[in-house]
Amino acid sequence: MPPTENTFDAIVIGSGIGGLAAAALLTKIKKMRVLVLEKHFEIGGLTHVFSRGRYKWDVGLHYVGRMEGEDLPKALFDYITDGRIKWNKMKDPFERFVFPGIDFGVPSEKREFKRLLIKRYPDQKRQIDAYFRDVVRANRRQVRHFLAGFLPHPLCDALRLLNLFANELALMTLEQWFDKYKVKQELRAVLAARWGDYGATPEVGIFGIHAMVMRHYFQGGHFPEGYSSRIASTIEQVIEKQGGMVLINREATDIIIQDNRAVGVRVINHALQNARTETYYAPCIISNAGISITAHKLLPDSLRPKVFAHLDRVSDGCSSVALYLALKDSPQTIGITGENVWISETLDHSDIDRQTDELIGGNPRKCFVSFPSLKSGEDKRHTVEIVALVNSGHFQRWKNQRWRQRDDDYCALKSRISDSLLDLAEKYIPGLKRLVIYRELSTPLTLEHFTGRPGGSMYGLLPDAHRYRTNAFKPETSLQGLYLSGSDVCSVGIVGGLMGGLAAASSILGGAGLFRIIAAARIRHRFNRKKLLRLKPVTKKLSPVGDKVSARLVEKNLLTKSIYEFVYRLPAPVAFLPGQFAKIMYSDVDYGSYSIADIQDTRLRFIIDLKFGGAYVDYFYNLQMGEFSTIRLPIGDFTLRPTSNRKVFCATGTGISPLLPMLKTLDSAPDKQRATLFFGCRYRRDNFIERYTAKFGGNLHLDVMPCISGEQVDGAYFGRVTGLLHELDDDIHSSDFYISGNPAMVRDVASLLEKKGAGRIYYEKF
Repeated sequence: MPPTENTFDAIVIGSGIGGLAAAALLTKIKKMRVLVLEKHFEIGGLTHVFSRGRYKWDVGLHYVGRMEGEDLPKALFDYITDGRIKWNKMKDPFERFVFPGIDFGVPSEKREFKRLLIKRYPDQKRQIDAYFRDVVRANRRQVRHFLAGFLPHPLCDALRLLNLFANELALMTLEQWFDKYKVKQELRAVLAARWGDYGATPEVGIFGIHAMVMRHYFQGGHFPEGYSSRIASTIEQVIEKQGGMVLINREATDIIIQDNRAVGVRVINHALQNARTETYYAPCIISNAGISITAHKLLPDSLRPKVFAHLDRVSDGCSSVALYLALKDSPQTIGITGENVWISETLDHSDIDRQTDELIGGNPRKCFVSFPSLKSGEDKRHTVEIVALVNSGHFQRWKNQRWRQRDDDYCALKSRISDSLLDLAEKYIPGLKRLVIYRELSTPLTLEHFTGRPGGSMYGLLPDAHRYRTNAFKPETSLQGLYLSGSDVCSVGIVGGLMGGLAAASSILGGAGLFRIIAAARIRHRFNRKKLLRLKPVTKKLSPVGDKVSARLVEKNLLTKSIYEFVYRLPAPVAFLPGQFAKIMYSDVDYGSYSIADIQDTRLRFIIDLKFGGAYVDYFYNLQMGEFSTIRLPIGDFTLRPTSNRKVFCATGTGISPLLPMLKTLDSAPDKQRATLFFGCRYRRDNFIERYTAKFGGNLHLDVMPCISGEQVDGAYFGRVTGLLHELDDDIHSSDFYISGNPAMVRDVASLLEKKGAGRIYYEKF
């Protein structure tokens, strides 16, 4: 196919690590122009990060093994990111198992781990020796099984022949292995403690997958410095250097089939309210969306039995809830050095349904606690994640309700789970509660919303014997031009997804593809060319059909002591919905999210607070007139609802940004509109709102009430926005409320309005 705006050398569906890895490898090895299509507004799948104010959390990457020395995963990561990710080694012990009568620290060295186990359980030395021996054997079997899925004949036949002697060991469950060697209960609990790393309890998960995960951490754990979102942004730049791109808000609806060959992908562009259909073409289509979605959504029903013959024999794995905490001080003040803490009030890991029921009832007995800020090197804004694995079935009754707008029962359930998880963590990590200043909970519905995986499956397909007994789920399918990547074709987790991307790229490159990739990665890793560490982001060669632009700064105005207005000149007009935001690249790998205050023709306006410090503050302080920024837009679903109700807007500081274009829309409406704006700030000098509201005067009758909490000012309410809302009674049941500002303010205002009976509350957290 000749190159056009909608034609590429390869298309990847889904921007998880498997899809991005496949795209980057094809870009670097064969100079292919690759398009990556992402359903949501964040790229990177479970490597992405979300933020609230100054705090950040990694949603899926909690630690990674084998990120040092000559290990292949490290070499591959360096290769596809041009060596721009630094991996911090976690301190010893890098994990703790806190069970009844046990507080066991796991060292970052296999021999020491084994020695400590034998010291604690000397009467089970034979079982411990057998365990470490069989972990190595079963791990080798799983690697051979994976390689046999895409290596050429006769290599794959030889690997399958070798596996005949190891299949029984690798395909038995962990529980069956324990029974075979008569392992006692307490040692079982310790050896099985990390079942949450692959999402299968001991009576379900096979020993082979358990062995891969255990072997993976025999040299300890690592975490990306500066958080995991840098992985996706660096890989994206590798893809862009060859003319490829990553598009967000593009939901794949079907893979286009012609003459029994995959030739393109149809997507819906959700960036704007009137979603439009777009079509892209390529001779190679890689689905990183997961086997279940690929089979049931992207392919015609008639092709499903042919392409996925064994799909009815596998099932999706368990899901999770995650409590995200922001702290006012470092966890080091309560004795934490960054280690993961596995908490269980029982030695039995087996029953996921019982664990779910206990959590739902407000009495969880198991959780995993991670401290990403300590692991990432963040020394100012500390965060914690508390994760509990669950069966997602209990949450499905709310599946069809809109994200962020589910009913009171769902909110009450989330509150009960949050309270109980924090109580459980506090019991074994004393002092944690007093450090918490903000919290937020995700459920399986959140995971399903953002990943598309059925039931919010945390790791994709369940790693049981049915899945790994067959060789059906390979990167190359029976449909010409269609390939699979990600963890479903290899193993679980970030590195499992990475290897799935390696498998897809190797299959496309042909018989010697794997060896070409490994050789290139090893050479780059061995010589570690320093010039690659200082690559600058692409700012002037972005495709005109992408959702990233290079915009030139034309105004920089000081509004208050720390709040600035930045006005950019776009290369062409961009459509957006009032309330949406953009992401601005402020370093060679990092983006910040900022609400769009206005787009008029080619003038793009932001209002940004620079008082907190950090890399983004340095960037904007030093940004000079005429310089270019890389900006991705438009993003988000915090938009004005088309109702005739009275509108009430509540904002503090730069939270006014997304509300201004909403007010502008009401002002230009054909009918008379009525709205109220409560704007909160600390002092008179911080009240810059009149600069913008004075411009309204068309069909909008706007009542503006500044809420100034630090001093009494004529014409302003003395106090916070919540204080004024306490006095609000008229029209509360027939009004639409829009809230924007820091997370604590949004939480407090939304909670207050809910108690007063408001039914339509929409918000954006910064």
